[in-house]
Amino acid sequence: MVRHLILLFLVAAFFGCKKQNCRELAACTLQGRCTNGDKTMPCKATSDEDCRRSSRCKSHKNCYHRKDGRCWPTPD
Repeated sequence: MVRHLILLFLVAAFFGCKKQNCRELAACTLQGRCTNGDKTMPCKATSDEDCRRSSRCKSHKNCYHRKDGRCWPTPD
């Protein structure tokens, strides 16, 4: 029984893990991370425009800039 569950889990993980487009995820609209990345950061911010369009920038009335794949507040 346990072997069957492990096998079922492995099959589901193998076939169920498809790479999603970051532009379709909340990370893009909320945080400006709209470009597919790598294992360490699946979605990254690669343009200042994506950061400016993020809801974080709009709600804080503060433009964001790109740094290390993330959007950060612009210093005053």
